[in-house]
Amino acid sequence: KVSKEVTTIKTDEQNLELGSYNHYMHKEIFENPIAVRKTLETYFDNDRNIKFDFSEKLFDDVERITIIGCGTAMHAGLAAKYNIEEASKYGIKVGVYFFSTAVTEKEALEEADWVAEFISEYQISYPVAYNCEGFGKPENRQYSLSKTQRTDLAIVFLDRINEYGYRPMFYGAKNELEDDKKWETSRLESLYKIWVAQYPSVPYPTTEASSYAGKYDMWQYTNQGIVPGIQTAVDMNVAYFGVY
Repeated sequence: KVSKEVTTIKTDEQNLELGSYNHYMHKEIFENPIAVRKTLETYFDNDRNIKFDFSEKLFDDVERITIIGCGTAMHAGLAAKYNIEEASKYGIKVGVYFFSTAVTEKEALEEADWVAEFISEYQISYPVAYNCEGFGKPENRQYSLSKTQRTDLAIVFLDRINEYGYRPMFYGAKNELEDDKKWETSRLESLYKIWVAQYPSVPYPTTEASSYAGKYDMWQYTNQGIVPGIQTAVDMNVAYFGVY
């Protein structure tokens, strides 16, 4: 049993509010760099020397160190596990998409390996999609990457997923994909399926197709869909391909 002194932290309501983010998972992802920097600053003095005592004596009574995910990431993982298992149990076809924050090829490979391991025990009949958002914000760790660099990392991820035997797919918004504006879409669509997000004022099926002019294999036409049994609004999509 570990006994720790209770520490009261100083904050304000603005830090706790959702702000401009879609949900708190987005907020956590985009604020990670700031949180890490502030945490590390407490262990350095003004000359950037480490203030923490890493002497051998510190670990005399330590048998093991366990890192436990206990924030929104853990709950998102548990929700994904539950959804996959329940969908599979009732014969619903399952696919997954991963929100990438990789800035190096090594990180992109690690993300793909993690995804493949996570889904390996399930029957995945829809594609495994790569998703990357928020890179235009200065606080995002991918902010300094060029369009070519981000596209390269996406392809590294998708190539590795393909090696595992899954069908890779790239997810992006219409305004980011068109005319290679934010991604080298021409490269991506020559290699893998494209899943485009575009929400017309009048959704499918009244609007029969996306106005996106490029090649696409799946269309996300609203984030305000209603599904019996689900209490919140959901994304709705049309797929133009079969399943395994």
